Amino acid sequence: MDRKFFIPSVIFAFFFLTSCVDKPARSGKADTKIEADSPTVIIQAKDSTLYGKAGDCGMSTFCLICDNGDTLYVDRSSEAGVDGVIYGDLILDDRFCMIISNDKQSLVSAINLSQLNTFVKDYKILNGRLILQGPDLERGDTVQIMKLSSKEFIVKDIHGERSIPKVQN
Repeated sequence: MDRKFFIPSVIFAFFFLTSCVDKPARSGKADTKIEADSPTVIIQAKDSTLYGKAGDCGMSTFCLICDNGDTLYVDRSSEAGVDGVIYGDLILDDRFCMIISNDKQSLVSAINLSQLNTFVKDYKILNGRLILQGPDLERGDTVQIMKLSSKEFIVKDIHGERSIPKVQN
């Protein structure tokens, strides 16, 4: 390679590569942090879960009286015909969390936290997903709720379905 093209190419490559270093991602969906002592990437997702108490729901609507005082009425099924899922029994004044559709018109999912608390105490909800935590878990395990009622709590994870017993007081 000709020397007069080699040096400018190296300088250009240097500036190009260094211009990409240490700039945070700007996706708006999640913040990413890299720990200095570890190769682990920690993702801090923005949580879209709404919390409150169940209000007076109808046959085709779900009502949540949010912690901030707002009352939301959403359809239980979307205009596309997709039914929202309610985990647990629909009991007036029970504590719930819910996820609604992007158009804010229909229910995606709701979890009866009052009933969930009778089975587990160490958990986290992120974007409507249940993450079980505890001393036997290295980190939180995201599980799919298969059934939740006052008598039964069944989840599915990478190991299959399992029944969770009630918490002893």
